[in-house]
Amino acid sequence: MIPCLAIAVFLGMCLATFHGVNLYNLKRSIAKKEGVRYKAEVERPKGLIFALASLGTGIFFLESVIYVLPVFLNLHEIIFNSFLQLRFPFDSWVQLAGILLTAFGYFLFAWSILTRGRYATSREMPEDQKLVTWALIATYATRRTLPTLFYLLAYF
Repeated sequence: MIPCLAIAVFLGMCLATFHGVNLYNLKRSIAKKEGVRYKAEVERPKGLIFALASLGTGIFFLESVIYVLPVFLNLHEIIFNSFLQLRFPFDSWVQLAGILLTAFGYFLFAWSILTRGRYATSREMPEDQKLVTWALIATYATRRTLPTLFYLLAYF
Protein backbone atom coordinates (compact mmCIF):
# COMPACT_ATOMS: atom_id res chain seq x y z
CA MET A 1 0.00 0.00 0.00
CA ILE A 2 1.05 3.58 -0.58
CA PRO A 3 2.05 5.29 2.71
CA CYS A 4 -0.74 7.29 4.35
CA LEU A 5 1.43 10.36 4.72
CA ALA A 6 2.17 10.46 0.98
CA ILE A 7 -1.53 10.28 0.14
CA ALA A 8 -2.39 12.90 2.78
CA VAL A 9 0.29 15.29 1.49
CA PHE A 10 -0.97 14.81 -2.07
CA LEU A 11 -4.61 15.40 -1.11
CA GLY A 12 -3.64 18.40 1.02
CA MET A 13 -1.74 19.92 -1.90
CA CYS A 14 -4.69 19.27 -4.22
CA LEU A 15 -7.13 20.92 -1.82
CA ALA A 16 -4.80 23.90 -1.36
CA THR A 17 -4.40 24.24 -5.14
CA PHE A 18 -8.15 24.03 -5.71
CA HIS A 19 -8.92 26.68 -3.11
CA GLY A 20 -5.97 28.84 -4.24
CA VAL A 21 -7.13 28.89 -7.86
CA ASN A 22 -10.70 29.65 -6.78
CA LEU A 23 -9.60 32.47 -4.45
CA TYR A 24 -7.32 33.93 -7.15
CA ASN A 25 -10.14 33.80 -9.68
CA LEU A 26 -12.61 35.36 -7.23
CA LYS A 27 -10.19 38.15 -6.33
CA ARG A 28 -9.49 38.84 -10.00
CA SER A 29 -13.16 38.87 -10.98
CA ILE A 30 -14.08 41.24 -8.13
CA ALA A 31 -11.33 43.65 -9.20
CA LYS A 32 -12.48 43.57 -12.85
CA LYS A 33 -16.15 44.16 -12.02
CA GLU A 34 -15.53 47.79 -11.11
CA GLY A 35 -16.93 50.08 -13.82
CA VAL A 36 -18.17 47.27 -16.10
CA ARG A 37 -21.83 46.51 -16.72
CA TYR A 38 -22.74 42.90 -16.08
CA LYS A 39 -25.81 40.99 -16.98
CA ALA A 40 -27.03 37.53 -16.10
CA GLU A 41 -28.75 35.65 -18.92
CA VAL A 42 -30.00 32.99 -16.53
CA GLU A 43 -31.29 33.15 -13.00
CA ARG A 44 -29.07 32.05 -10.17
CA PRO A 45 -29.64 28.36 -9.49
CA LYS A 46 -31.70 27.45 -6.46
CA GLY A 47 -33.90 24.70 -5.23
CA LEU A 48 -33.49 21.03 -4.41
CA ILE A 49 -31.31 20.10 -7.42
CA PHE A 50 -28.83 22.88 -6.66
CA ALA A 51 -28.78 21.89 -2.98
CA LEU A 52 -28.09 18.25 -3.87
CA ALA A 53 -25.26 19.24 -6.22
CA SER A 54 -23.76 21.46 -3.53
CA LEU A 55 -24.14 18.68 -0.98
CA GLY A 56 -22.14 16.29 -3.18
CA THR A 57 -19.33 18.80 -3.60
CA GLY A 58 -19.29 19.49 0.13
CA ILE A 59 -19.17 15.80 0.99
CA PHE A 60 -16.22 15.27 -1.38
CA PHE A 61 -14.16 18.01 0.28
CA LEU A 62 -15.22 16.92 3.76
CA GLU A 63 -14.10 13.38 2.94
CA SER A 64 -10.72 14.65 1.75
CA VAL A 65 -10.22 16.79 4.86
CA ILE A 66 -11.34 13.94 7.13
CA TYR A 67 -8.58 11.80 5.62
CA VAL A 68 -5.86 14.47 5.66
CA LEU A 69 -6.31 15.78 9.21
CA PRO A 70 -6.04 12.46 11.13
CA VAL A 71 -2.96 11.48 9.13
CA PHE A 72 -1.22 14.79 9.86
CA LEU A 73 -2.22 14.51 13.54
CA ASN A 74 -0.86 10.94 13.64
CA LEU A 75 -4.32 9.52 14.31
CA HIS A 76 -4.58 7.49 11.11
CA GLU A 77 -5.47 4.32 13.06
CA ILE A 78 -8.98 5.78 13.22
CA ILE A 79 -9.15 5.48 9.44
CA PHE A 80 -7.79 1.93 9.32
CA ASN A 81 -10.13 0.69 12.07
CA SER A 82 -13.21 2.18 10.41
CA PHE A 83 -15.92 -0.12 9.14
CA LEU A 84 -15.70 1.80 5.85
CA GLN A 85 -12.13 0.63 5.22
CA LEU A 86 -12.23 -1.84 2.35
CA ARG A 87 -9.43 -4.33 1.74
CA PHE A 88 -9.00 -6.25 -1.48
CA PRO A 89 -6.17 -7.54 -3.69
CA PHE A 90 -4.15 -4.94 -5.58
CA ASP A 91 -4.87 -2.10 -3.10
CA SER A 92 -1.74 -0.26 -4.19
CA TRP A 93 -2.77 -0.24 -7.85
CA VAL A 94 -6.22 1.09 -6.98
CA GLN A 95 -4.64 3.81 -4.82
CA LEU A 96 -2.23 4.73 -7.60
CA ALA A 97 -5.05 4.90 -10.15
CA GLY A 98 -7.03 7.12 -7.77
CA ILE A 99 -4.08 9.45 -7.27
CA LEU A 100 -3.45 9.71 -11.02
CA LEU A 101 -7.12 10.37 -11.85
CA THR A 102 -7.37 12.95 -9.07
CA ALA A 103 -4.17 14.69 -10.21
CA PHE A 104 -5.41 14.76 -13.80
CA GLY A 105 -8.76 16.17 -12.66
CA TYR A 106 -7.10 18.93 -10.63
CA PHE A 107 -4.81 19.74 -13.58
CA LEU A 108 -7.83 20.05 -15.91
CA PHE A 109 -9.64 22.22 -13.38
CA ALA A 110 -6.74 24.65 -12.89
CA TRP A 111 -5.94 24.73 -16.62
CA SER A 112 -9.54 25.44 -17.62
CA ILE A 113 -10.00 28.23 -15.07
CA LEU A 114 -6.72 29.91 -15.98
CA THR A 115 -7.31 29.46 -19.73
CA ARG A 116 -10.77 30.98 -19.69
CA GLY A 117 -9.54 34.04 -17.82
CA ARG A 118 -12.27 36.58 -17.31
CA TYR A 119 -14.85 34.29 -18.88
CA ALA A 120 -14.56 31.75 -16.07
CA THR A 121 -17.66 32.96 -14.29
CA SER A 122 -20.80 31.06 -15.23
CA ARG A 123 -23.57 33.42 -14.19
CA GLU A 124 -22.75 37.08 -14.78
CA MET A 125 -20.91 38.10 -17.92
CA PRO A 126 -19.74 41.48 -19.17
CA GLU A 127 -21.87 42.82 -22.00
CA ASP A 128 -18.91 42.51 -24.40
CA GLN A 129 -18.38 38.84 -23.52
CA LYS A 130 -17.55 36.52 -26.42
CA LEU A 131 -18.22 32.80 -26.46
CA VAL A 132 -15.10 30.64 -26.36
CA THR A 133 -15.44 28.08 -29.17
CA TRP A 134 -11.86 26.95 -29.77
CA ALA A 135 -9.31 25.16 -27.64
CA LEU A 136 -6.24 22.97 -27.68
CA ILE A 137 -8.31 19.88 -27.07
CA ALA A 138 -11.64 18.95 -28.64
CA THR A 139 -13.41 18.33 -25.33
CA TYR A 140 -13.03 21.96 -24.30
CA ALA A 141 -14.24 23.19 -27.69
CA THR A 142 -17.42 21.13 -27.52
CA ARG A 143 -18.21 21.08 -23.80
CA ARG A 144 -16.82 24.48 -22.77
CA THR A 145 -16.73 23.28 -19.18
CA LEU A 146 -13.71 21.28 -18.12
CA PRO A 147 -14.49 21.81 -14.42
CA THR A 148 -17.34 19.35 -15.01
CA LEU A 149 -14.80 16.79 -16.17
CA PHE A 150 -12.69 17.64 -13.10
CA TYR A 151 -15.60 16.85 -10.80
CA LEU A 152 -16.28 13.62 -12.67
CA LEU A 153 -12.65 12.52 -12.28
CA ALA A 154 -12.46 13.66 -8.66
CA TYR A 155 -15.61 11.78 -7.65
CA PHE A 156 -14.66 8.68 -9.65
